[in-house]
Amino acid sequence: MRISIILYFLFLAFTPALSQNNFSEEIRFAKYLQKNNAYRDAIYVLNSLQANNNLFNDSQNDTINFLLGETYYYLKSLDTSSSYLLHVNHESPYYLPSQFYSAFNYIYLRKSDTAVSMLSNIKTESHLNELKQLNLSANSLLQRDYESFKKYSADFTFTYYGLSSEQKRMNEYCNQLQH
Repeated sequence: MRISIILYFLFLAFTPALSQNNFSEEIRFAKYLQKNNAYRDAIYVLNSLQANNNLFNDSQNDTINFLLGETYYYLKSLDTSSSYLLHVNHESPYYLPSQFYSAFNYIYLRKSDTAVSMLSNIKTESHLNELKQLNLSANSLLQRDYESFKKYSADFTFTYYGLSSEQKRMNEYCNQLQH
């Protein structure tokens, strides 16, 4: 019995525990890899973390799922990206970005009904609502559904710097496509 206890403590001493600090370091490293376009390496790190997901809380698992979804998005593996992004819990700070990324994926995959459904169900405020409307209107233009485009683009305010030029461009595209 005494030998079993000693072996157990030796095992614990030499097994790297995934503490909060180690988790944060691994996430920081995965983000670094992602930022430097080392996507396959980032996926390896994140999959290694995910293999231990029973050690993590929901927030940590949401972080892993979001980063995996985002990384697969950058690799243009859009179905795989959405499968991770859709596992992000609605209480997570990553929830809205996950929903937008998933909608983008579905637009690119030409699953416009799914994209419209996802975007329509996103509850947002201010500039995020404009981003939502921009994407809904862009999807409408891709479908050559000008009536839907008019409905969604009616909410453009052109007040957010990052979106205003895209909103203007969408209106120009619509005019060009109709004439």
